[in-house]
Amino acid sequence: MASETESSADEEAVAVPAAGAGGTDKRGRHRILAELKRLDQDSKFLQVKIAV
Repeated sequence: MASETESSADEEAVAVPAAGAGGTDKRGRHRILAELKRLDQDSKFLQVKIAV
């Protein structure tokens, strides 16, 4: 579960962009975080599959 703690810390460390490009940056950030979550889930699934 250490990776979950590290992921949470990394998500909070993302810099907030300048106010001018707010909407586009938030969507981009959301896409990146969603992709990271998907990759994390995939890696956990594969680790369990390998262990069995």
